[in-house]
Amino acid sequence: MTTETGRLDRTFVGRRSELASLLAQAADVRGGHPRMVLLTGEPGIGKTALAHRFVSQAPGFQLWEASGEEAEQLLAFGVIEQLVRAVPTSYSPALRDLGNRNGEARDPIWVGAALLELLGTMQAAGPALLLIDDAQWADRPSLQALVFALRRLQADRVLTLLVSRSGSPRGHLAGFHRLVEHGHGAWVRVRGLDASSIRDLGVSLGVDHLSSRAADRIRAHTGGNPLHATAIFDEIIPAILREPSDLPLPSTADFGALVRSRLETCSPEARRLVGAASVLGLSCRLAIAGRLAELSEMLVPLETAMSAHLLEERGAPADRLIAFPHPLVQAAAYHSLGPARRAELHERAALLVPDEVPALRHRVAAARGVDPQLAADLIIFGIQASRRGEWDAAADAMLSASRLTADGPERDQRMLMAAEYMLLGGAVDDVLALVGEIERQVPSARRGFVLGSLAMTNGRYDRAQPGAEVVEPPHAHEHPGRNGASPAPVTSARTPGGT
Repeated sequence: MTTETGRLDRTFVGRRSELASLLAQAADVRGGHPRMVLLTGEPGIGKTALAHRFVSQAPGFQLWEASGEEAEQLLAFGVIEQLVRAVPTSYSPALRDLGNRNGEARDPIWVGAALLELLGTMQAAGPALLLIDDAQWADRPSLQALVFALRRLQADRVLTLLVSRSGSPRGHLAGFHRLVEHGHGAWVRVRGLDASSIRDLGVSLGVDHLSSRAADRIRAHTGGNPLHATAIFDEIIPAILREPSDLPLPSTADFGALVRSRLETCSPEARRLVGAASVLGLSCRLAIAGRLAELSEMLVPLETAMSAHLLEERGAPADRLIAFPHPLVQAAAYHSLGPARRAELHERAALLVPDEVPALRHRVAAARGVDPQLAADLIIFGIQASRRGEWDAAADAMLSASRLTADGPERDQRMLMAAEYMLLGGAVDDVLALVGEIERQVPSARRGFVLGSLAMTNGRYDRAQPGAEVVEPPHAHEHPGRNGASPAPVTSARTPGGT
């Protein structure tokens, strides 16, 4: 087990439904019903960590463990040889000889029959759990022998758990798929973590005050992949997570290097197309990306980028869409652009996209410092969004406006308005991430309102600002907070007007 995998085991979060499915299969096995479980998911999604957590929660099983290895796929019966190492030598003299490459040649049926006999003998000491990790790289003779044995189990207490990458050729594991499809087991697909589990992962790694907004960004950025999310927690500056931007977070160093190496194999036109697409988002229309990249011919560069696994083609030719295969690919392509080139592309993209929201996003990304006009436009948008109860959008706009405002009372008031919108939307954790900045501000009525509201929302009535009254937020019955819950009551402080 690698160091990184061991770390993921120690920071295991979520996976309640998947664990429940595995434990249900274990219960069936204890009752004398042999079961076969396929555990699949993309690389780094946490399959091995889940399998180990299951083993720790299913005591009483004799564990026989093996793993496939890409370089050993031609080593006949290499996986079976690993499995029987957990068995006393006296129980399996014939199978012990599999490691002797100068010994008598064996075929999968003979090995499968010997394995079946061994499983029958070993059950006297308790149910058996056969765990095979990286099954996509297991040698074919071992898999054939294992299928032969599993097909002949009747009232045996044997649980077989095959861990495999999703997308692997089904033919390699076809016999196991048929066992599951015929009612002899289950197929557990491991998907990305949700935002709540991402927050739990951050806490386990020592990340304090990770807001729900930041957790959402990391989940979208990594697809919920715990391996990628862990690398993000290790490598990025925490302040980046508090920025009010939906631009891609930085990719991990290793992934960034991989994407840059793919870009280097592309033509200049393909690199320009990929860069333009990364500025426009995870997916976009080819026509707009081509215009932004200033390309007269787009299909040849697109084909080159697709061959390098940087872009995918979607949609009908009349309105062809292009997309990145994973958010991390977009992030790596985006951050491979220099800051000046990114700003230039965002400026031009703001004129090309038809809708106000993405245009504002591009203008913010292109900003080079204090920008009173852009800040004013963001304030107007934020107020309009708040009237529609779109608290996240309103908070993002007001927070961006504060970043584009010169230091002083006006900047402070705009940050405080963003915090108010967060509280109205139930995003208390987002406000907690700003508390340090708010507490450093010069005392004001609005500052006292926000800090008092936060204290009362967290049940710290002793720290609420004196003289504040508790009221229901406006339109609370119309505009639910996060997860459909009504926002918590906040304190009301009459503050002198303006932003």
